[in-house]
Amino acid sequence: VDISDKMISHARERLGHLDNTAFHQLSRTALDSLDDGSLTKAYSVAVLCHMDKEDLYLYLKELHRTVRPGGLIYVETWNLAHPIGWKRWEYEVNHWNRSDQKLRKDVARNQFCTPDEFELYVRQAGFTPLATYSDSPWVQVIAGHSLDEEAVAQHHRRLAEQAPTIAYSPLFGRLFEQTVDVIFGVLHPRKVLEFLDQHGDQPETPLFRPFIETLWRKNPQLWGDIEG
Repeated sequence: VDISDKMISHARERLGHLDNTAFHQLSRTALDSLDDGSLTKAYSVAVLCHMDKEDLYLYLKELHRTVRPGGLIYVETWNLAHPIGWKRWEYEVNHWNRSDQKLRKDVARNQFCTPDEFELYVRQAGFTPLATYSDSPWVQVIAGHSLDEEAVAQHHRRLAEQAPTIAYSPLFGRLFEQTVDVIFGVLHPRKVLEFLDQHGDQPETPLFRPFIETLWRKNPQLWGDIEG
């Protein structure tokens, strides 16, 4: 589900061969293609951070409509209260302060929340927050729909055990910060690739390396031709 036809096209290219997958393009802030209570789980990764707060909340309410009682959601957004999250936000503020306002691309702007604010939106949309991870540039929330006390307690125990595999790692935060520094011209991408070489066996490495290499390859006017 996406409002961008290009993203739907990319998803169809990658996942169109799966029998249990469907693709729906949105036309407004509503999940009209999904029936009430039709989902057991839903997740949103790197999406809500690009929405106005009003739209973010409306989509959370739509998730509450489409996720059945007992179901779970995973949602995340950028963490304004984390030092790297603040740094990312301040980069953006300073960038637009120096730029011609006619060039602003508001459709692609970035939004940030504090953990308490984001959890409030989730709760007011009707969910029970079960775990919030905020020791990174991201606020990650797992929440449930219409759970009884026993189910809440069970999820709390399970999520506490699984926190190390769910929460973004310190290495992820470090790489995210370096990527932001590259995007805003503070750091040469070579430095990030050298750092990645030192962590080649970590799961974060294949997430960041293609992005940094592509960024360098597409901007030779900034850093010269990519090496190797």
